[in-house]
Amino acid sequence: MIKKIFSIFHTLGVWNAFKLITYKEVLKLPNLSFLSKLKIQRKKHNIILNFIEHKLAIAKRYDFYPQDPNMVYCEKTRSEITPNTIWFFWWQGEEGMPPIVRRCYERAKEKTANWNLILLTKGNLSSYLKIPECVLELGGGKKSFTHLSDYVRLNLLAEYGGLWLDSTFYLTEQLPSIESFGEFYTIKNHAKDNICVAEYRWFVSLLYTKAGSSYLKHIRNMFCYNWMHYDYIVDYLLMDYLFEYEQAHNAHFCDLLDQLAYNNPDVITLSRIINNAFSETKWKQIKKKTFCYKTTYKVAHKTEVDGKPTYYKKLINGEL
Repeated sequence: MIKKIFSIFHTLGVWNAFKLITYKEVLKLPNLSFLSKLKIQRKKHNIILNFIEHKLAIAKRYDFYPQDPNMVYCEKTRSEITPNTIWFFWWQGEEGMPPIVRRCYERAKEKTANWNLILLTKGNLSSYLKIPECVLELGGGKKSFTHLSDYVRLNLLAEYGGLWLDSTFYLTEQLPSIESFGEFYTIKNHAKDNICVAEYRWFVSLLYTKAGSSYLKHIRNMFCYNWMHYDYIVDYLLMDYLFEYEQAHNAHFCDLLDQLAYNNPDVITLSRIINNAFSETKWKQIKKKTFCYKTTYKVAHKTEVDGKPTYYKKLINGEL
């Protein structure tokens, strides 16, 4: 814990680190009003975005300047990857998947006709990316496996393009064709009661982009610069903050986000009701405008409520 605090101080400076730690603790208070949360979140956002501006943005255009020897983005190892590739990442491989992840993967195989679905694992990752050994050594140590996944995601999309599909997304319809995605695609909802930096304008858990997109390279470069120059990942949602910074400083990327139609309005509904008793009527209503749903393996799941099957049981049985 002491090492982490010193890392935060080194990353942000003493005053900003103190404020950030304080804001995060205050946000945990149970009776904090929504307006108070909003004000504190905005102060927190400003600290992190200022950190990106002054410490990470230098790396945006590393493709055009002499390379920092500590700049650790990857080289691609394949030339035949097609734009209609789906990247599905589970470090432990199919055998190590929790039940809900396994079901999401099986459904992805069923619902991605005309796409090339690739399961990435610890065993085959080097077949697609040449990852510096120092990066792999930090994953699961100073850097969490979640942030190693972010590192892999950004490098794959920057180098190859394609669609990143998080391992906990459950598809209920055939994935739309690549032509319908255009240059960039993500889930986009109207803002609800969310006070996170993305405000539902994008979901980094489902992203499509073309290979070599400048905005993805910028985001990738800043993330990689942070990886090697700072022990501390300034926020769990660092990738969202990098997207926010990029759209504020890249008119083309901002336009892509603005032009993207709202879609999948019930993307998080299933995760909220997954342990409730299944209702055929309610499920038909939910499915009308949404084809993919975020789930999680990090909570305990129920198979029945009062003798009735839950949404989770229906999902695991392939009945949703």
